[in-house]
Amino acid sequence: TLALLLIEALKAPFAKRNIDAVEMSWILETNTGMRTILERVGAKAYKRYRLYEKHI
Repeated sequence: TLALLLIEALKAPFAKRNIDAVEMSWILETNTGMRTILERVGAKAYKRYRLYEKHI
């Protein structure tokens, strides 16, 4: 996919500049496509947010 190609293309330039972390913003747990891509390139989640809903 385009996202995977972009991530792979940026790995070498980032490593060359000693960049070892990137902010990916919110990626929902239900977004399995994006989460799979990130896991395949070795990305690790460092924080989780939960959304809850209750009808009142």
